[in-house]
Amino acid sequence: MRILFTIFLVLFISSCDSAYVWEEGRYKVNWIDVYENRSLGYYLDDGFKVPRIGREVIAIGSNKEHIVVMQFDKTTGSIKYYYIIKALDAVETDLSPGIKGPYSLEEFSIIKVKNKLPEFSVEFK
Repeated sequence: MRILFTIFLVLFISSCDSAYVWEEGRYKVNWIDVYENRSLGYYLDDGFKVPRIGREVIAIGSNKEHIVVMQFDKTTGSIKYYYIIKALDAVETDLSPGIKGPYSLEEFSIIKVKNKLPEFSVEFK
């Protein structure tokens, strides 16, 4: 019985995998269980994650003022674009005035030039 319990415990612990695939300060893209579950969060001192952009984040970039995020929406099959104004990101809430989007590619292309947003520097495959 003890051996069965040990085997079950090892399988249970090893079945939940995760990793950070992009970090800038307290902003991190991570995945849990499967790589396609990538999402962007802001991490507090206690390690608690405040969600910023849900899964599936497929590209990201940043500069001193902004973070740009490309997300694949599995429900619609479309790609959505967001940007975060770091100075306005109220990390205490999920509904932050610093998070802008979702936008279509056409909308985002105009906004990107107007606001001097950074390029996408990392693509997740």
